[in-house]
Amino acid sequence: MRYDVNLSMLFTELPLLERPAAARAAGFDAVEMWWPFAVPVPGDREIDTLPDAGVRFIHIDIEIVMINNEYLGLIRQAELPYDMNYAVDLHYGEGGVDHVKVMEAFGCPARRVERPGDIAVALRWASEESARARLPVLAELMVEREANAAMGPSLDAITEFEPVPELVALSD
Repeated sequence: MRYDVNLSMLFTELPLLERPAAARAAGFDAVEMWWPFAVPVPGDREIDTLPDAGVRFIHIDIEIVMINNEYLGLIRQAELPYDMNYAVDLHYGEGGVDHVKVMEAFGCPARRVERPGDIAVALRWASEESARARLPVLAELMVEREANAAMGPSLDAITEFEPVPELVALSD
């Protein structure tokens, strides 16, 4: 029987970046851990530690919901009070980023949603697929190119820049 080790609970006497090698030396070829990094997107040094040690990550069952307008809208939106409208174009055409293909390249399930009526189904799929596969799952929600995102300094001080639709409870 094969086992993996949770590096958030074992080898804690070692610095984080030394734990994968310790797991491999103890005979494990797969590791899991709670999000150990200080930032949402760790750098190459942290991620490269795993394959360099000869182990692989497993059991990271999270759902990622990306609201994507292919235009870095939050940068563009912050410029609007200054009569500016510049951003970085991230379209899927030549040279663009296809986030679904990126996730699939890492062996993770992903789905792009282009119609509002498909969002609830995609979110339900992401939750079920993540639990089944024990992998990160992406639901990429495409929005209008110049849609403005709600934002504010705290959760209780959000400004809505677009009309807010009436929310309808989803049934299980």
